[in-house]
Amino acid sequence: MVTQEKILFTCQPIESHVRPLAPVAVACMRRGSEVVVAAAGTFGDRISSTYRLPYVRAGRDWTTDLGVEQIFARLLSEGNDEFNRQLFTHFLAGPPTLEMACDILEFAKHWRPDVIMHDCSEFGGYLAAELLGIPHISLDNGLVRLVRDLHDVYAPALNEHRWALGLDDEPDTPGSHRYGVATPAPSDFLLHDFGDGLTCFQHVSPSRAGEHLPAWLTCIPDDRPLIYVSLGSLGPCAPALADSVLRAYDVILDALISYPCTAVVAVGRDNVHRFGGLPEHIRIMANAPQPLLLRVADLYIGHGGFGGLREAIDAAVPLLIFPFFADQPANAARCAELGLGVTLDPLTVTSADVYTSVADMMRRSSYKKQMRALQRKALALPPLNVSKLIPTVA
Repeated sequence: MVTQEKILFTCQPIESHVRPLAPVAVACMRRGSEVVVAAAGTFGDRISSTYRLPYVRAGRDWTTDLGVEQIFARLLSEGNDEFNRQLFTHFLAGPPTLEMACDILEFAKHWRPDVIMHDCSEFGGYLAAELLGIPHISLDNGLVRLVRDLHDVYAPALNEHRWALGLDDEPDTPGSHRYGVATPAPSDFLLHDFGDGLTCFQHVSPSRAGEHLPAWLTCIPDDRPLIYVSLGSLGPCAPALADSVLRAYDVILDALISYPCTAVVAVGRDNVHRFGGLPEHIRIMANAPQPLLLRVADLYIGHGGFGGLREAIDAAVPLLIFPFFADQPANAARCAELGLGVTLDPLTVTSADVYTSVADMMRRSSYKKQMRALQRKALALPPLNVSKLIPTVA
């Protein structure tokens, strides 16, 4: 009798971290693997209800800790580089990592995985795999470059956990990349200088239960562009950053009020009440079916997160980017370099800047052409082949 392989997925309790992981988990289930996703607290309930994946609670949801608020405050005063260093040292590779590893090891006593696939910034799964002596694969959520570039910064924190678990020191290069990194994008997009050990596969947008476009979109004027706006799911919820993100929304809306378009603006459920009295060509939503909206949009105004960029490439939609933190500034710079769109500073931008940029992008065809070229590269990638990714389990 052939034993069904067991694959454990682990992720940080952040929506943008589970979205690139979910299609991989589904692909593993379709090939007959037994899959469980390990995630903190009630975030696991969301994985089950939204993505219909089996889960086990592991680790804790650190995103509401007071220290996170303090780090976001430092983002505004000390810049993104210091923000990233603090985020990795104190949270992504900090105490929550050991808690996650210990919970996974406890779970493995009665459900021992053959391999662990971890969100590239979730190190508890990596350490648990090292102790269990099984392969571990790093799944890119946009932070792989930071995991590599900041390794010297957070390695001492990982060593504390490794010693507590009885493991040897962290290697000179990221041990979490020992068995390889998988990314749902062409290598020459954001990881053009990554080197060996990178597997690129075709992006698939994760399916959310009941997701569809709002019916009113079928009745919008066809003689004006459809512009989709979303500055992400985390920023508006982080108190230290909220004012800056909400100001950016205000600036964008002020520009679009006078621009001939249909605009769909996703602002998060806690912020809908803040945006009233707008003309009918601007629709405010708490949350939007982003992958579906991008397929019919002419322009995407976003924050440069990896998830939104992948979905924009999939739909070949030009980008107007307002980058705030983490990987977003580097992503935005790369998109501008490749001619995929325009980047504006979210802290200093004016409504005139936005209006001028939107009008210019709608006149030019070059942004769309460059997005089409990258879309072709993305669609030419092979679908994820789990057997090739993990030959020891195949």
